[in-house]
Amino acid sequence: MTGETAGFDFGLKTFLTVSDGTQIESPEFFKCSINEVRKASKSHSTKQKRSNNREKARLNLARKHKKIANQRHDFHFKLANRLTNEYDVLCFEDLNLEGMKRLWGRKISDLGFADFLRIAEYYASMRNKKVIFIDRFFPSSKTCFECGLVKENLELKDRTWVCSLRSPTPGASLGLRNYPKL
Repeated sequence: MTGETAGFDFGLKTFLTVSDGTQIESPEFFKCSINEVRKASKSHSTKQKRSNNREKARLNLARKHKKIANQRHDFHFKLANRLTNEYDVLCFEDLNLEGMKRLWGRKISDLGFADFLRIAEYYASMRNKKVIFIDRFFPSSKTCFECGLVKENLELKDRTWVCSLRSPTPGASLGLRNYPKL
């Protein structure tokens, strides 16, 4: 038991921002392989239906998608393993992923937030660690992590803001880490 608590903020530019300021980048496996998938998909669609060549092209396309899924799965398992080794309490936002998919589509699907959370919960239960899901309406980005002041008018583009009583506030991950204390 490490006795450490950490808050994690999901993002589109970085996969996770940890409350200590560490940013975990997402490899975006589908984005990196999209040209291969397009080529395989085009090859599949141009083949004559019910032909052996079409079946080979279908298997090739399925192989490309399976490779991407396996890469993403491996990244999630390794990251969840690392985080549960480092921290005893993991605090994540309860996000509306379906709504985010409508806005940002393929990018959200490529990151695989829901799969990562499921895997993190699995590892945490194996190691007697705790995963806390914080209400999506909790103002983690708007709350100063030192004094608890809430800034009401904060836009989505604002990553950091200056508290009138303290220094610049780095973002939501510290607010998420401090959630059980508030």
